[in-house]
Amino acid sequence: MPRIPRGETAVGTYHIINRGNMQMQVFNDMDDYEYFLELLEKASKRENVD
Repeated sequence: MPRIPRGETAVGTYHIINRGNMQMQVFNDMDDYEYFLELLEKASKRENVD
């Protein structure tokens, strides 16, 4: 069943989630997860996102 679309906000708020196909694990270990967080931080600074 598809989810109900979220409404848009005036400030441009986005909800970001990570979920594997068929609810499979996304990260193999803590190092993978920490690397993902580093990439997310770099991208958020580059794109000026809080």
